[in-house]
Amino acid sequence: MKPHIHLKVSFVLFLVGLLVGVYFAIQIKAVPTRVTNPFLPYTSLKEASQSLAQEIKELRKEIVDLHSEINQAEAAIKASEKISKSLIYELEQAKSQAGLTALSGPGVEVILDDAPLANSSEKVITAADIRDVVNLLWLAGAEAIAVGEERLVATSSIDAVSDVIFVNDIRLMPPFRIKAIGNPSKLHGYLVNPNYLKDLHHRVESYQLTFKVEEQKNLIVPAYSGVLKSQFVKVEQ
Repeated sequence: MKPHIHLKVSFVLFLVGLLVGVYFAIQIKAVPTRVTNPFLPYTSLKEASQSLAQEIKELRKEIVDLHSEINQAEAAIKASEKISKSLIYELEQAKSQAGLTALSGPGVEVILDDAPLANSSEKVITAADIRDVVNLLWLAGAEAIAVGEERLVATSSIDAVSDVIFVNDIRLMPPFRIKAIGNPSKLHGYLVNPNYLKDLHHRVESYQLTFKVEEQKNLIVPAYSGVLKSQFVKVEQ
């Protein structure tokens, strides 16, 4: 390899390593801590919540910006004549499986919504309903799923505080749209099968909740933009 080409490749690889290091440092910083004292001396809980939401928004923007810089560095690597195409392919596959890239393909779109008169717990869509639909989609062979604009990955959460639903710690409001890439007819068949989701199907019939399933020729599932949380795992050398 010519000296100037070797120097260029080494510099680009160093830049990618540096950006990835900064990226994970920001993610570690972004993991929120639990407030143990509800009586803040100088700031109300509302102000603290707004401040935390703004900080998360800013950190997410930094993560998106770093994604862009990493992608630019990867593009420079791809342009190098000495980088193996198989390594680039493996990198793209790993990012795809980790949910770090947007994906497109055939699948289904599911719409869940509360009943017209949602005056009891049976008449509203719950976090458990969304989890049940998502788990059934995985069982049916879905390759990528998003709830709203939140991509689901290994560390994703679907929770509720009172009647407010959070996906990846982001508040979502009804109607809830779930997009899943996979075999459209198979995914659709599992969702409408009365042997699955029995409670949801019963409430749809009894209280007129919205539960629509539409097959799509092409869906776009966004990339995951949250924090990749890990406490105990480490890479073996």
